Amino acid sequence: MKPNIPKRQVPPLQRDRIVAAALTVMNRDGFAKVTLRQVAAELHVQAPALYWHFKNKQALINAMYECVFSTQPTHDTTSSAQEKPWREVLADVGLHVRRVLLTHRDATQLILYAELYESAMLAQIDGVIDRMARTGLRQDHGLAALSVVVSYTLGFVIEEEANQHFTMQKAARNPERLWTAVEKRNLTNVRLAFETMAQAKKPDQSNGDEAFIYGLSVIVSGIAAGLPAET
Repeated sequence: MKPNIPKRQVPPLQRDRIVAAALTVMNRDGFAKVTLRQVAAELHVQAPALYWHFKNKQALINAMYECVFSTQPTHDTTSSAQEKPWREVLADVGLHVRRVLLTHRDATQLILYAELYESAMLAQIDGVIDRMARTGLRQDHGLAALSVVVSYTLGFVIEEEANQHFTMQKAARNPERLWTAVEKRNLTNVRLAFETMAQAKKPDQSNGDEAFIYGLSVIVSGIAAGLPAET
């Protein structure tokens, strides 16, 4: 008689498990490797089993996007959080989105390829706009400002991931080579800019966090300056 070899026990397939497996594939192999077939292999099932939960890859990407970004700082219902000035709310969003993007490999691709209108994230966006409106930023201005900050954050992180963030930041990591190039070409303005920044010690362009926060503050201040007087 053949030995009675127990079959491998596979936990019941649930939507959350599929999304978690897809994120595992993305974090390990990159966004381009996320396919229904690869996710099924990660779960030790056949690809057709996933179609009970996701009709196609796009639906899976939408769910991954929602999972990764569902922790937007809009759930704090304390009175102090609700009364934060809109500038702080906007800055918090930028800081949070960057933190999430840097936590997951290729998370920037989720923003680029997810269908926002298919996601519960619209409710999150509505919550952010509402919080900003409570402290004086009209809803249409809030949506526009939110779009600008998210776009800045996305571009910053894409370059950061490519290790090419802000040419001057890369140069700042190799100051001797920078100064040689500046002196060779007699680039007076670049030299003066870096000398002034070095004296002030701010922002440190070799530090991604400081560079990001500086740029974010400039954007938020610019948005505020460009608003109508009644805002």
